[in-house]
Amino acid sequence: MPHTRPAKGVDVVCSTCIAPNTGKKTAGFNDPLVAYVGRYVDSANTRNVQNVGMRTVRAQRIRVSYPRKRVFVEYGEAIAGFPIAQFLANVAAKTLSGVGVMKTGATVKRLGDPVEIVAKPNTFFYAEAAGAEWEVVLQDTQETLTDFEVDDVGFVYPGTLSWGWGISKDANEFTDTRHMLTRVQVKDAPVVPQSVIFMKVGAVPYVVVSDGSVVSATAKSLLIYDTANRSKPVLKETRKGKVNGIRVWARHQPGQRVAVVNADGTLRVYAYDAFIANGAPLATQAAATGKTFRDLSFDDKGVLWAIESGTSPTAGNKLWQFTPSATGYTKVGHDVYGSAFAPEKVSARKGYVAVGGNAVGSKTELRLFKVTGGVPQFVDTNNFFYRYYHDKTPPAGFASAATYIPAYTSLYALHLLEWEKKLYLLYSANGLGDVYECRREVNRYFSPSATYSSDSVRMALYAYAPASRVTKTGAIL
Repeated sequence: MPHTRPAKGVDVVCSTCIAPNTGKKTAGFNDPLVAYVGRYVDSANTRNVQNVGMRTVRAQRIRVSYPRKRVFVEYGEAIAGFPIAQFLANVAAKTLSGVGVMKTGATVKRLGDPVEIVAKPNTFFYAEAAGAEWEVVLQDTQETLTDFEVDDVGFVYPGTLSWGWGISKDANEFTDTRHMLTRVQVKDAPVVPQSVIFMKVGAVPYVVVSDGSVVSATAKSLLIYDTANRSKPVLKETRKGKVNGIRVWARHQPGQRVAVVNADGTLRVYAYDAFIANGAPLATQAAATGKTFRDLSFDDKGVLWAIESGTSPTAGNKLWQFTPSATGYTKVGHDVYGSAFAPEKVSARKGYVAVGGNAVGSKTELRLFKVTGGVPQFVDTNNFFYRYYHDKTPPAGFASAATYIPAYTSLYALHLLEWEKKLYLLYSANGLGDVYECRREVNRYFSPSATYSSDSVRMALYAYAPASRVTKTGAIL
């Protein structure tokens, strides 16, 4: 692998790194990151290739189905599926698998570059694999997978640039990196499926397919399919124009809510049933002049977090908070970045909001916030993510993944994943995809004056409470 894995509180010597980082120090991380768990993609030194078994695998989007306890990671143009527990175990393995572990029916070749290594998935989808049984033609582009969605009963919905969208079955019993079972490929959809969203209204499962790049008021921009028969989706409605085209989206399954940023630049939040019925949104918000909403994330409480920015870092960009109320949502725009910053990606869960973007000088950074009293407060990570992944001119004696030639370390996605009372940050930096455990202060959920007789409960409290809040006698403040 091209870059030494980081450690907490110490700068690790990069003894096994290749030039120019051999023998240099790799930046360590600090609170609220408590542990480095492992890596799910390493292709930082592999060039983009096409039509040689599998297009180069990069660390990209993450989707989670909590009802099924499964996580799905976009491995370049493939979708890799895992039980959550298996994912965390596989990324922690000392030796990852070559990308050829995903059998496509053709030999993977990399023309002299290192073959990508990945955490071995249980299942995968790749439109160009023989096992997909999709009708495809050779395409001169690196990115063919436009979006994908997962539901609560085991189906995955990939969208592609030129081959339509489809439905595949992700079987729980598969453990041998088997291709998902294709139910249908919808080749004749009249829009490019840049967004693919699943919503269930009553007993009816719907898939919304949309193109957020439309500019004409009369152009088809959104399709709604009834997918009760997963092998034969039925097109129920077609909508037109920028007001219906979807650029980015997020949904909150427990609350039956979906948030979209339409091609007209407006953010809208709907109840599932109102969206399907073309009803009124529960909340709307236009971006500030010269800016657009870049990304959205619902947290576990159903609060929506949205980031807006222009094309370059400026001061005053807001982190928007939409909190559910009896009549809809209350809206607050927080000025929290403290300096010129252009946010690009956001994820929120369990009281944390992670925002990735660019500071002045094209410096890709992660700004982490802890929500205290309903207000996001900046948490200082000592700019670890910039130093480790993105710094092209690190201080003397220090290594950075961005200094390799070639180096593919741009931020593509981030995701906060909850599992067994722990919180994990998944950081997709294109050629590197890593998992960190984050500290959670559980004393918010326990009474500080109560007496807990169970050793397991006390141990859980100690595991999550910051060291500064544990007294010499073992009490938690």
